[in-house]
Amino acid sequence: MILVDSSVWIDFYRGRVNPESLRLRAMLQNCEDIAVCGTILTEVVSGLPNGDGDRMRKDLLRLPCLATDKVDFVLAADIYRAARHSGKTPGGTADCLIAAVAIRHQAILLHRDRGFTAINKLFPRLKIPVITH
Repeated sequence: MILVDSSVWIDFYRGRVNPESLRLRAMLQNCEDIAVCGTILTEVVSGLPNGDGDRMRKDLLRLPCLATDKVDFVLAADIYRAARHSGKTPGGTADCLIAAVAIRHQAILLHRDRGFTAINKLFPRLKIPVITH
């Protein structure tokens, strides 16, 4: 299962060409196992344009949504504290929650956010793909 972060969805929907948006396009064409979680869904839908927003919302709602449990919130807090203690502030608690959900579900996290790379160094259980540019 690949959890696709809002940073990739936003670039994909805006037509930006980068390795991650190209990877998402290929995954969609190949019907690979792609998922979102509640936090990602909220981030993407809140930024959708008025015109195409309905189609994009429907596309996202068709995907599996990885459940969030109270243990994810505790792990997210642990991730945030560990990152701050190491001098690497992650993007925020939302990113920490996304990372926690990915870790618990053993999902690969496709992203375009340096905060997740910093989290991965502290929590190697967060699986992120290596994409060559």
